[in-house]
Parts: sequence; C-alpha cells; structure tokens
Amino acid sequence: MFEMVLCGASMVQVASALAAKGSGIFTKLNQELSEIMKLKRYQTIEEFKGQLRHL
Repeated sequence: MFEMVLCGASMVQVASALAAKGSGIFTKLNQELSEIMKLKRYQTIEEFKGQLRHL
C-alpha cells in the first residue's frame, strides 16, 4: 500500500485480499502503513504521496 501511494495512488484496491483474508485485512494494512510511516517519520499520507523519485 505504501508503494502504491508513493507512486501517486489516491486509492488502493484490496478486494482480492478481502476475499482471501477476510475483514482483518483492513487492520493489517493500517498497521503496516502506520509502521512504515513511523519508520520514515511521516506524519500524514500527503507527505509522501506521489513522491517516488526515479534514479
């Protein structure tokens, strides 16, 4: 999810994951995104949305 937002996504499709993993997928995605944001010191999604840089 982080990588998709980093590329500029406003929304992320999770229907396949929801079907496979159940509604707990939302908690898992939220926790993973929160951990990455904390590690990278982002306070909001807007701080990194669309900020992918080509090398």
